[in-house]
Amino acid sequence: MPRGTLLPLPEHQVSFQIDGRERLRWHFGLQYPRPFFFPLTGPKSGQSVTRMGHPGAPNHDHHRSVWFAHNLVQGVNNWGDEGPGRIRQSEWIAYQDGDDEAVMAVKLGWFDGHDPKP
Repeated sequence: MPRGTLLPLPEHQVSFQIDGRERLRWHFGLQYPRPFFFPLTGPKSGQSVTRMGHPGAPNHDHHRSVWFAHNLVQGVNNWGDEGPGRIRQSEWIAYQDGDDEAVMAVKLGWFDGHDPKP
C-alpha cells in the first residue's frame, strides 16, 4: 500500500492519509455553501490545527477550517453563507495515491444564485 492514500468516504468526503493516519479531509457535499478541508491535523499531536466557526462570533459559521471563497463575485457574496452565492465541485481532475505524494485535483464552479451556469 502506498504511504499517501486518498480514501473516499460517505457524505461526499475524501480522507487524505499518510501511513494510514488521516491528516486532512475534503468535504464537498451540497449541504455546504462551498467545499472545505477539515480537519487539518498536526504531524505529532494528531490534533486539528484549524477549527470550524469562530469562537465568540456567532455570525462566522462560514469559517470552515480551510475553504475557497471570495467576498464579491460580480456583486454576489461568495464568502458568507447568507447570500445566494455557492461554490460547487463539478469534476474530478486527478485522484492518485503514491509513496511520495497523494494528489487530488477538482474543478470548482462559482454560482451566483441567478444564473444556473457557473
